[in-house]
Amino acid sequence: MVFKISGFLISVTVFKKNKILIFFIIWSLWISAEFLLGPFSHVRIFDAGDSLLPQLIASKIQFQKYGISYLADYMTSGVDALAQSLVPLSNINSLIFVFLPPWLAYGLLMFTQRFLAGYFTYRLAKDSLKVNDRPAIIAGLLFSLLDFSINSFTLYHALGLPAIAFIIWSLEKINNKKPGVIFNLAVFGVLVGYINYFVYFSPYYLPFIFFWFVFIKEQRDKRLIINLIIFSLFTILPMIPNILAIHYNSQFSQRSIFNLNRGGFSLQDRFLSAFYTVFSIFTTYWPTFLMLAFPFSKFKFKNKLCNKLLITFIFSAFIPFFYILIKSSLSPLPVIVKSFSFSGFGTIIPFILALTVASFFNLFSKQKLGKVFILSIALIIIVSFKVKIEILKNYAPYRSLYQHPDLVGLAKNVDNSKWRVATINGGGVKPSYALANGLNTVDTYLTLYPVAYHKFWGNVIKDRISDDRSRFQDFMEWGNRVYLYGPDNFQSLDKIEFSKYYNLNLLSLANVKYIISAKPVDDANLILMPSSYREEIAKWSTWPVTNKIQHFLMGNFYGRPIYIYENLKAAPRFYFATNEGVSTDGIKIIKYLPDKIILEADTDKNAKLIVSINYYPHWSFNINGVTVPFERYLETFMDININKGKNRVILEYKPFYKIF
Repeated sequence: MVFKISGFLISVTVFKKNKILIFFIIWSLWISAEFLLGPFSHVRIFDAGDSLLPQLIASKIQFQKYGISYLADYMTSGVDALAQSLVPLSNINSLIFVFLPPWLAYGLLMFTQRFLAGYFTYRLAKDSLKVNDRPAIIAGLLFSLLDFSINSFTLYHALGLPAIAFIIWSLEKINNKKPGVIFNLAVFGVLVGYINYFVYFSPYYLPFIFFWFVFIKEQRDKRLIINLIIFSLFTILPMIPNILAIHYNSQFSQRSIFNLNRGGFSLQDRFLSAFYTVFSIFTTYWPTFLMLAFPFSKFKFKNKLCNKLLITFIFSAFIPFFYILIKSSLSPLPVIVKSFSFSGFGTIIPFILALTVASFFNLFSKQKLGKVFILSIALIIIVSFKVKIEILKNYAPYRSLYQHPDLVGLAKNVDNSKWRVATINGGGVKPSYALANGLNTVDTYLTLYPVAYHKFWGNVIKDRISDDRSRFQDFMEWGNRVYLYGPDNFQSLDKIEFSKYYNLNLLSLANVKYIISAKPVDDANLILMPSSYREEIAKWSTWPVTNKIQHFLMGNFYGRPIYIYENLKAAPRFYFATNEGVSTDGIKIIKYLPDKIILEADTDKNAKLIVSINYYPHWSFNINGVTVPFERYLETFMDININKGKNRVILEYKPFYKIF
């Protein structure tokens, strides 16, 4: 009994001491609850659900099968993995996805982001800006909700923006401890570099960290500046291979044709686009501005800290504004510069606004603050329920997106060293969903791939985008979506006439053996494959609601049926091109790794060996022990001359930034 009472007293003491910590843990669980439902976890398709999330899953599958690879052979006919930040174990996202079930890795990261954003914004406001508990709590709650919608922290943010308060708070602690400060900065810098993607962290948040100390904190002594430089250098250190990969590959990527005038060609169009960018800030962060309205009208510019934070907000908001106005003049600059998104500076806005609210609230008297605090908490809770309602309306469970039985079955039966798949985008089906099942694809949503492949794909979908201006601009002027865009009237069609929209001959030469669609497809060369799941829910619309709910809760519902077709014209991954056509006689795959392929090529006459993998200068071809030159095939794939007889062909992908 004494032991139980003592244990209870200890628990009460721990709770009182850490009640704010526990409060933010509970709050973070609430706002991330939809991501913590196991295979039924909600996936936000529009940020990473149709891109980075399935790519990370595909990277894990490739790693388990082949080990570390610098070629992501699973998407868009093979692209550089490091330029996509997808080399296994190279960053925190990849690490947790390799060692945990993907749905658990996703949920854990979503929770961690929200906890770090909430709790450490509170700590930074309290410890660094010296505001009281209640205003600091409001700041933490505001930033943890980011933009008060389902468009919150994403996989791309990793532990950068969500952890910006933690990073600054930690740097202040490290800088104040003189013994071992250099070592601590180095270790912390490497850690911060590892838990982030270069393109989503270093260009924006490293400058902001300097800005924080120099402008907001007014700490400008030489020792601090040197310490921040040391931290920055060690932060970039683990990112160097990724930086080299991005810089080198961007020169011959689709980014080289990135249209800087997408926002409008005339000055008036650009001004309107810039104005809308700034206006959207006020419509996005309206709860914060609502909270600021009363204290600002009362105190205005009477507090130095408040003024600095307001200046920082204005600066962050207007950088994207001025960029839109001048971006057309950036065309002569290098690709990596002209395709740089200055809008990234705007991502710091919710953090600054949250601290601005805290600094203004801190000016209230204790009595008046109590009322303001209660009203603010009520508004934040209401907004959190608003987000939950939005999620219910857009609920997309992990299981339905990435574990569809037809895709699972196809992945079990397809040899990825031999065949690829393509997906008609539409009806809730995205090309990237095939990736999450370990299928090799010719399409997906990605940021960097060869411009030659962009041109090739433009020919594949030429008939689809030629009379659709929005799709034409989406692909030709931006290009990140390598899609078989579904017809405009997708929902009303009974069948999709394939040849009316897409070039099956080119897809066949790209090694596409299977076509996936949410609607039946009409083409003599495409044979529909059987599906027990499709038969099972054929009469879904006639089922009683209770049966539907039961079917879903039992884990047997994976969304609408899909149609998978076998392409009878598909060319193999490796084949001879002769005057008579395509021939696979005499080609044998001895070893297949994404980075190293060994073939036996036996031919009774000189021929060209076609390798339907994207051309990169990083490839090396060796025939019978001799390194030989290789050329482009269809401008984007590769071919080499093979002499008559039996040949041993070794293909190796060896980028200069390869470490492992």
